[in-house]
Amino acid sequence: MNYKKRITDGFTIVELLVVIVVIGILASITIVSYTGISNRASDSSVLADLASMDKVQKLHLVDDPNAVTYNSVVDGLNNSLGYKFSSDNVIDVATSGTDYCIRGYNPKGIKNSISNAYIKESSAGACSTIAPSTVAVLSSMTVAHIGTGISLTPTFSQFIPNYEIMTGYDNDTISVTPTRGDPNATILVNGTAVTSGQASSNISLINPGQVYPINVTLNSGTFSRNYSINASRASSPYLTTLLLKRGPSTITPTPSFAVGTLNYNASMLAGNLSVTPTSEGGSIKVNGTSVASGSALSIPYTAGSYIVTIVCNSVIGTDQKIYIINLTVN
Repeated sequence: MNYKKRITDGFTIVELLVVIVVIGILASITIVSYTGISNRASDSSVLADLASMDKVQKLHLVDDPNAVTYNSVVDGLNNSLGYKFSSDNVIDVATSGTDYCIRGYNPKGIKNSISNAYIKESSAGACSTIAPSTVAVLSSMTVAHIGTGISLTPTFSQFIPNYEIMTGYDNDTISVTPTRGDPNATILVNGTAVTSGQASSNISLINPGQVYPINVTLNSGTFSRNYSINASRASSPYLTTLLLKRGPSTITPTPSFAVGTLNYNASMLAGNLSVTPTSEGGSIKVNGTSVASGSALSIPYTAGSYIVTIVCNSVIGTDQKIYIINLTVN
């Protein structure tokens, strides 16, 4: 019987490598093509949102020709302008008077940052003079006295330029800590360079009630933004004198009265305690009862232990000091 040898030919290693390389090239072309299509789709979406926002701004100015349009960095719903942007699109509206520059980009698009964004402007060249909101802004600004924070009014926002603070009477110096939004920006506080995120040198508030303007300037390339803080210091909330008497006899507290000492001990026989506090004009309450500065309040006490509370308020600001007298009545 004769047998025929059956031979099955396979692919060589070289042929397999060629096929793999071809598949890889085709896959790369597909990925690149898809990425390009995706990028272009993102950019088309940004351009559509820019056109819509441009219409919103134009209508806003038609309704009120003297209006200053909104400064806003928008990702998604912008309640102030009543417009919802497409997913992932970032639309930045920066204004100067009635001029505006709208910048738009999508992190997934060809235009993927504020520095290479698509633009719409109120007039030719507006975007060359109006800084992007996301660049020429402070990300935060705080004020403190020896590490203790002092509230800004209104609460800090990147796009609010003007603030006021009222410090306590004891806060005769303050410092400002500005933090930049642009890592390349420089910051000046009253004309002196300050490192982002670090406190400025102390700013003196010598006279209570006087307004001390503080200027914070952020420079980001050709763009800059100014912030201002009007700082005031409260008037004195301290008592200048405190007289305690029982009948004609003066009661000397321990320790002896001093303006900055708030806690005392005193003792007397049962009877009426006369309390005469004097302030620098601020209101005074003794045990919750209003007393005119320099006037006496008589309080009857029987034997026992009591706490006499004297609250003195500043005339300017809302500073106050509370004096406590631990009274023992025999």
